[in-house]
Amino acid sequence: MLFALLPQRLKVHGGCADRGSEMSVDYRLLARFQASRERHDAARRSLPEQWRSDSRPEVQHANELWVSVVARAREHQDRLAAGHPPDALVWPSEDR
Repeated sequence: MLFALLPQRLKVHGGCADRGSEMSVDYRLLARFQASRERHDAARRSLPEQWRSDSRPEVQHANELWVSVVARAREHQDRLAAGHPPDALVWPSEDR
């Protein structure tokens, strides 16, 4: 029973600056990370092409802020759809 509570881990050989040639992958976190990346990518694709290709720093900052807000809102919707209790939405801020 105790082993069922431990995270599933896999040794990955490759090279990691702070861990030597091995690092552990926690599949529970990996799935959350992949879902988060998919939400961010979908939010980024929702921006008009001319906004995505604009190289001005203030436009890029606004784009990333938009992507963060939309991805966080979609994560909140996914959690509600999965039956998790509602969390307070915490919007990204420059203060952190």
